[in-house]
Amino acid sequence: MRKFSFLYPKVAQLINGMPLRKETFLFDSLSNIDYPFWIELEYFLSISERLGNIDEIIRKLFSEAPLSLDIDKAWEKQRDFRSAQFEVTSISMIEQYFHGKVALIPENRFPTPDFWIDLIQGSFTVEAKAQSGQQHGDKHPRLRGPILFNPKEEADLRSWLFEERISSRNGKPMKPQILAAERKGADILICQTDCVKTRDDLLTQVSILCPESHLTNRISLQSANQKPMDVAFFHATYPSTQSLTKLKEIWLCNLSKSSYGLAVLSRGNADILSNHLEYRGKHRH
Repeated sequence: MRKFSFLYPKVAQLINGMPLRKETFLFDSLSNIDYPFWIELEYFLSISERLGNIDEIIRKLFSEAPLSLDIDKAWEKQRDFRSAQFEVTSISMIEQYFHGKVALIPENRFPTPDFWIDLIQGSFTVEAKAQSGQQHGDKHPRLRGPILFNPKEEADLRSWLFEERISSRNGKPMKPQILAAERKGADILICQTDCVKTRDDLLTQVSILCPESHLTNRISLQSANQKPMDVAFFHATYPSTQSLTKLKEIWLCNLSKSSYGLAVLSRGNADILSNHLEYRGKHRH
């Protein structure tokens, strides 16, 4: 723990202040000092005063799920944890790879996106969603070897993003993520998925997601203490039966142990991230 506290002092202080920390998903990874999320969480905590009120994210990160908890309720806690974890990851990625500035959007009685980002050409609202790691099977999610739904097929991702469907978990109607983000007023939908990679068969994968799409650029980004990130940019027409007026881009992240990748699907020629990074590249020196 001494080495952990040296490397991640703010994370260590936070964990030590949680009285029931041993019943949380985060505590289960404490023995892995190389867990990539520790770097992201340390950065997140270092900018917390600038971000705004982080209490809800911290609450979800430390969702308590004792092994005696009902299985369905335990998976609800796991989904809360995954949601907060990806918000932290998204914020770290935007600031450290893209050099944008993030501010959390306060919750109110109406649904809102998760945060604002300030880029060179203006401010944009962002909704962050994680697809992988959903419930599958009847094991407690904190047991060793839980069965997770890790979508490997482009059809799973296409359905999740673009198609109205019935949940296999509870039989309830589910709205596609683009409509949920649109109705919250998000300019950008950023998603974590195991499906899309920026190498190998990327063009084929994206053509299945958005048949009307074409590659416009590919770049590699660097960040201190993190893996390089490969980014591919596409102009795309989203296969949605409903018209969109607000949502402009989808950022699909694949943050695996071996590589980091991002596929940017820009509706029409919005080019939010592409224009920001191009301008930074020209005026960096």
